[in-house]
Amino acid sequence: MKELILVNCWQTVDCTNIAQVTELVEAGFTGMRIFIDLGDLPFNSTLKWDSSSQEWQLYINHCFATMPDGLHAWTHEGRKNIFGLSENMRDAFDMCQKCNWLPIVCMGYREEGVDYGTPYNWLATSQTNRAPKREYWTWLGRFAYEFGFYLKYKYKFQRSDLEIWNEPSKMQGLGFGWDSYVNLSLIMGKQWKKLGINYKLHVFADDILNLEYLTNITNHRELMNLADYLSVHIGVAREDSEWDSNLLWDLSQRLKILGLKIQIAVTEMAVNGIWSRFEDVLLDNIAMCSLILAMRKEEFGTALRIDDIWLIRPDGSVKLTSQDKKDYLAKFVKDYGTEAEIIMEYIRPDELQAVYDAFGITTPYNWATPNLYVVGKKDPNKTITWADVDALTETQMKMLVKIFREMGKQLPNYPNIKYNNDGSWNSNWQNYAKSKPKI
Repeated sequence: MKELILVNCWQTVDCTNIAQVTELVEAGFTGMRIFIDLGDLPFNSTLKWDSSSQEWQLYINHCFATMPDGLHAWTHEGRKNIFGLSENMRDAFDMCQKCNWLPIVCMGYREEGVDYGTPYNWLATSQTNRAPKREYWTWLGRFAYEFGFYLKYKYKFQRSDLEIWNEPSKMQGLGFGWDSYVNLSLIMGKQWKKLGINYKLHVFADDILNLEYLTNITNHRELMNLADYLSVHIGVAREDSEWDSNLLWDLSQRLKILGLKIQIAVTEMAVNGIWSRFEDVLLDNIAMCSLILAMRKEEFGTALRIDDIWLIRPDGSVKLTSQDKKDYLAKFVKDYGTEAEIIMEYIRPDELQAVYDAFGITTPYNWATPNLYVVGKKDPNKTITWADVDALTETQMKMLVKIFREMGKQLPNYPNIKYNNDGSWNSNWQNYAKSKPKI
């Protein structure tokens, strides 16, 4: 069954309120898109991109202890304090941990700034320009890694996703074009992906109707090969035209034509009263759909075309505004939904890695892999075969031969069966084996 995760877009609920969280769980949500406002990051003059991990983890811990909820400065039609309900940034992560939900971490800047009395901080180009300074791009890469490290080892999240910026195309007029976005995404994304195969990367995160920007992103092969998901928004700002023009299907086909394995994550989605539009996300390369403002403050009301299912009263209690919509979601998840895919990792022990390093040994598999027998396998999730076991044995025996030779032992070369002299896979190994029949 293909992956299809139902996500709550933004922490527009009080993540410490059991009644509110319970409603979302019962409806089938299994993930939350969490906004991290880089404008709230505290300044530390001694923390550099190459500072020690201990220094960085102390800084990240301080962020979790002191930073406010990422939506605290968001506004709607000039009204403040209308989005977020939780007080602290960490509340959303605590909730995901308790509910076993997937946290999708969106790092970026709020669009509102000096106009509402909250100028941008030290990372930004200026107090009125939220584009990140180039001199801090490498710093942001290290921040992404250390933030993910904290989630993996402090919170014990087996999987976490990083989404780089929200609607970056809006920064083009600020001197931060699509090429700048690509370069920053490569820096941050490569750092995040060091955390293992289950730490996924989302890029683009913009309106699907921004076709020129989208085309430039999808044409960048290095970024497409690095990222796991192409995040898109549909129905939120441009209303019905994006649905009626079949843009999701067009994008799905474009990725296939380009030969890209990247999946589509609809990280902002509003069906605007036509719930049959959920069927549009059943394409085989769409892996995530994220409803926006399904649960929101009563102050929003129902004036928005974006559907509400629940409204939150001033006292924190929840008003269900549509049992039919809740039932629809529950049935959709039952029929098609999945939890976030998690691949079992093998992480080589430090002691063993030290032995490899001492002898200058490199192995054909990565430091974090789904299982020990992925050597030579294109799909590590498939059942292992005797050929996989043979390939691993050949790798191990060649290591032993190298080690004993370093110790002065005279040993013959181990034959190249599954691998060539340069370490590449020998696709002709079966003919080799047949040419050496047993006696």
